[in-house]
Amino acid sequence: MFAHNIDLNEPSGASVTKTSTVQQAKEPVHQLNRVQRIAVWILSALLVIGVGWFAYKMVRITLYGWNAYQNSMTILSTARNSADSADLVALQPEMAQLAVAVAGIEQQARPFAPLLRSLQGWTPYGATLAAGPDLLVAGAELTAIGADAFDLLAPVLTAEDGNPLDALVAVVDANPARFAAMAERAARANTALLAVPAEQIHPALSGPLAQVQSLSPMMSPSMQAAQAVPDLLGMRRPVTYLILFQNNHELRGTGGFISAAGALTINRGRIEDLVTENAYDVFSDTLEYSAAPDAMQKYLKSEILVFRDANWSPDLPTSGRTAIQLYEQVRDVEIDGVVTVDLNAVELIVDALGGINIEGVEETITGANVVDIIKELWGNPLDTDATTNTNWSDWYDSRKDFVPVLAGAMLDRLESRNFNFMRVVAAGTEALDNRSIQIWLDNPQAMAQFAAVGWDGALRPVAGADYLALVDTNVGFNKVNAVVTREISYTVTWPENEDGPAQATAKITYVHPVAKPGHVCDDTPRYGDTYDDMIERCYFNYIRLYVPRNSRLISINGVEEDSVSSRRGEARTQVFTGYFIMKPGSVHTVTFTYELPAAIEEESYRIIAQRQSGSGPLPMRWQIGDGQAERTVIEGNWLDWTND
Repeated sequence: MFAHNIDLNEPSGASVTKTSTVQQAKEPVHQLNRVQRIAVWILSALLVIGVGWFAYKMVRITLYGWNAYQNSMTILSTARNSADSADLVALQPEMAQLAVAVAGIEQQARPFAPLLRSLQGWTPYGATLAAGPDLLVAGAELTAIGADAFDLLAPVLTAEDGNPLDALVAVVDANPARFAAMAERAARANTALLAVPAEQIHPALSGPLAQVQSLSPMMSPSMQAAQAVPDLLGMRRPVTYLILFQNNHELRGTGGFISAAGALTINRGRIEDLVTENAYDVFSDTLEYSAAPDAMQKYLKSEILVFRDANWSPDLPTSGRTAIQLYEQVRDVEIDGVVTVDLNAVELIVDALGGINIEGVEETITGANVVDIIKELWGNPLDTDATTNTNWSDWYDSRKDFVPVLAGAMLDRLESRNFNFMRVVAAGTEALDNRSIQIWLDNPQAMAQFAAVGWDGALRPVAGADYLALVDTNVGFNKVNAVVTREISYTVTWPENEDGPAQATAKITYVHPVAKPGHVCDDTPRYGDTYDDMIERCYFNYIRLYVPRNSRLISINGVEEDSVSSRRGEARTQVFTGYFIMKPGSVHTVTFTYELPAAIEEESYRIIAQRQSGSGPLPMRWQIGDGQAERTVIEGNWLDWTND
């Protein structure tokens, strides 16, 4: 009745055994499929979560971005169309919202920073995308500073009675902590901005970014020095600064021969007075003067220290105090600080102002021609027909009359506000960075900040580090530093047995490119037929090399034997000295060999090489121990190099 599909050749037990084996074989397959399904489920869930997270971030970034765009457009529109300070103050909410929006974009985009940075060099826009994280950090910090500034300056912008600067003083005095916080933000913004290679990003951004990068280093010091601003602007009492006009064609300690001086008085934020005069005139026969340094007596033939030679020391805090003392004892005025200005600074500022005009000079004076015009006015003074060859006495009395005229024209242009403010600020910053302008003030709070960025003109040795500062002093009464160039080659070697101090060798090569066959060197004080005549002369140079304190001089080659000395120098240094003469069209080398203090060790070696103000870019090659030879051109204040 029942049909059974049974293999009659096999016993029933064998059939049961075969079925059981098949089931066992299928169980691992079922388990593997279950693991795969779980893995797929987990991966799918992670993918969904990842896509959702990414979408959430994009939505948040988009919302913040839209908010930032709206507020920035409102701010820009108001700034362009209204000069009313009340309208600007009314933008406080928009500025605060912009700061929140940009900070939000930076925070939401932060997880993508590694990915963006990895795009460097991958596409034409890779560098721009890679710069995104740093630009967002800078943007967040800068907009936060802007929001704080709007809030702090509202009372200043809306002040109805009295001088708005009074309100500014009150704000600065009442908010030291907020200015300190803004300074910290500015420092972070500067770090982020300088991390971006402006030349590599999209051209639409590279220009504006480069301009911002030129200004960003001064943001934090400016805010840190905010507490000193009221005093610097003469808000509590008038302040007077001594301006030293230094001709760096005749190199001296802090940059150049003091050809003229000016007393600039600022009262409640405005220039009240500027009195300029020939440096030779800051002298009185009725006063007693200190003896000049020995080298000055020997090579400049000057037995007493007078105002025009006050900057013998390359350390501006030292020379500045000397200049103030010598000026105050002749002129009945109290000086609050010293500012040095050389010809390079004049070129930069005149160029940034877009040119100036002075009566008696037909062409507009620009950064490109101002030095040539100064030379012409030196040889052919304004308001006189006298020259070096005709009516010499009148020429001598008038040869520097262009200084107050030129300074006055520059101040008039500044007070007119008819110039590009950002260009002037950038030019001033560049002049400060390359030491064409230096500042020393009787204000410790401000000086701490100026010193931090190297604007104080001080010698800057660091304890435990090597130090090298080449200082030349033209004692030949000429202008040959307009053409003479210098280069340093520096080596440091340690003894093979590692027992004893390192030995340093500094070789300085001077090149005088103006050949003048048959020229006879004559250090007699005299003028020539033209300014350029004083450039085509021999170089009479008193050379000083400032090194770490307690360095031991071994030898100096290339200088007159009786000029060699080693003594304690300013700012806890040791200074080696010498004197040489080189003819036009020649090359001259001076080599210093000396032992460094034992505290300077190879493993922790660091060198600070400082460029002399007014001396122009300084090429330098150096090799420390068995390390690789290095080369650079010091254009700013110093080289700070560590043997990593």
